Amino acid sequence: APVMSRLQRFDFRRIGPLAIQSRLRAVLDAEQLDAEDDALLLIARHADGGMRDALSVLDQCISFGDGPLTAERVRDVLGLVNDAAYAAILTLVADRRPAEVFAVMDSVADAGADLVEFAGGLADLLRALVMRHYGTEPEGLPESTRAVLATAAERLGPEDVVRMLKLLGESEPAIRRSANPRLVLETLLLRLAMMDRMLDLKALLRGETPAAWTGSAPSPPPPIPQGQSAPAVPAAARTRPPAPVPAAAPEQPQGASGPSVAVPQTAEALLAIWPDVLATAGRQSRLLAQALEHALARLQGSGQVVLSFGPDSAVFQEGVERQLAVVETIISARMGVPVTVLLERGSAGMAPAPGKGKRLSADDLRADRLRELRTRDPALDAAADSLDLELVDEG
Repeated sequence: APVMSRLQRFDFRRIGPLAIQSRLRAVLDAEQLDAEDDALLLIARHADGGMRDALSVLDQCISFGDGPLTAERVRDVLGLVNDAAYAAILTLVADRRPAEVFAVMDSVADAGADLVEFAGGLADLLRALVMRHYGTEPEGLPESTRAVLATAAERLGPEDVVRMLKLLGESEPAIRRSANPRLVLETLLLRLAMMDRMLDLKALLRGETPAAWTGSAPSPPPPIPQGQSAPAVPAAARTRPPAPVPAAAPEQPQGASGPSVAVPQTAEALLAIWPDVLATAGRQSRLLAQALEHALARLQGSGQVVLSFGPDSAVFQEGVERQLAVVETIISARMGVPVTVLLERGSAGMAPAPGKGKRLSADDLRADRLRELRTRDPALDAAADSLDLELVDEG
């Protein structure tokens, strides 16, 4: 504090792109050199508020070639992507054409552009597009960039652009650290091209057909014969897609077996199908099957199955809770009717669940793992039998 009281503090703030462009123009006029306005704007935006950096980049760009300084030369020196590539990306995203992502990335890579700079330029463009939707825009944008924004604003809404910015922000650290940033960028652009469009709920209520459902402008209705009146159709029926026909029973998960006919909703029926439930859960996840083995299942009302866990089975209860939808699907498929599964904490003296064996030890788990390996690999199983080998699990 005593030292600070004898000092004068100066806070240096970033200089805006237009002020940097004006200063660069003054330097060029003094040196009797010519440059395009867009070229100076690109240098000013790349300097990010630093006048000294802008002057250094200007000197590099001038020494790179002869004649007036053009925006194309600045992009070559700085490794920037031209606006045509960004326009192609926004077009394929708006038209949902993911197959064109690879051609665009080929052109960017062939031009020798810095992919990190490319991702940063795309982020700046998306930010400017959001600002344009809300009646403003960043200062110092080149005319070519303004033309790209004007075209993209008609195709992409602000909600979609914000989602694209969020995905780009999540991928930016991986782009900077990855040994193969092109793969990360291609994956990101594919996600953007396959992204569903946001729907305006107010437009739906007004009876308008969203373009995201049809992919194009709605076709006009067929002409009505003379002398007939158009049938009255509710607005909701005019705008909604055809509703799917509900299935008679829930879909069986992969690996489920057994009949799909409805079984009586009784405690005896639940006890009879419980081994099949455990077997099907085991094919989905061994951890899920082990967690279900620590549960006591019982029926409660119509279409409800309660799984009770003892005080020492909190971990297994959490495992079932994380995959509750899978458990409901398995039990519903075995019983043939939709079932809701409820979880509760049982008492200390709770009886074992149907089909539950003893608690598996570490040796039992290793033995099960070795048996599973022999089942998956017939050659390993035959060699172990013929040569009397002992398999050892070192994991």
